Amino acid sequence: MLLGAAALAGLVACAQDAGSIDGGARPGGAVDIDPNPASQPPAASAGSLAAPARRVLVDFRQPVTDPVGVPEVEQSRVLALAFPQGVPAGAVVADHREGRFTADAPQQAWLVLPRGARAAQPGATPALLLVTRGDTVHARLPMEVPYLTIPAIADIDGDGLDDLLLRTDGTQMGEAFAALDAVSLAGGAARRVDRFASALSIPCGVVAGAEAGAAVIEIVDGRLQRRDFRAPCPADGAPAAADYTPAPQAPG
Repeated sequence: MLLGAAALAGLVACAQDAGSIDGGARPGGAVDIDPNPASQPPAASAGSLAAPARRVLVDFRQPVTDPVGVPEVEQSRVLALAFPQGVPAGAVVADHREGRFTADAPQQAWLVLPRGARAAQPGATPALLLVTRGDTVHARLPMEVPYLTIPAIADIDGDGLDDLLLRTDGTQMGEAFAALDAVSLAGGAARRVDRFASALSIPCGVVAGAEAGAAVIEIVDGRLQRRDFRAPCPADGAPAAADYTPAPQAPG
């Protein structure tokens, strides 16, 4: 299993502490265009060193939309592969991606929610990752965390295989939060490559005069990096993407 028994509690604590590499927009926040031009790094000038290769994978400033749905017939086929001893009531395929995850050949990664859990709250049912090619199962991996979407994939660790960026969302005392894990499936075992806690924190409507925080996760010269942004809470709802400005950097 990927994470220890305390992983879910750690994600709930994200409120205090917390797409494909082929480009294009992706529901759930993976975009290649920054709506806040001031946040973009300066372009390299003539005679200067070349700017680093940079690609945005997940932008938490953007509103989340539901992943592209899986047709009912395909849902039934995938769930039968995920649960050969019988499909639990309420189980759904929450998201999926195509890539090369455990071997250098086209595969499908399916994020399955055994009981249709929709938020990372205490007691939520952990997700299951299923990797298939056709009807052949290459990996069936309980994650012990109720991930909800796969907003992006990318070869993060340079092994030639696609790694998954897995998102979980929840609320704590009215504050919405999200966290992101980068997970490698090389060798048919799940291994967390990186974690971005507090990738999104929206206390709007809970704390007077509060600010929302959102991260942009990008790959820069083959390494994952985050940029943090802040926005004042509006009178109602959450800030728009254009309301965010770069967060001050800690000295040193």
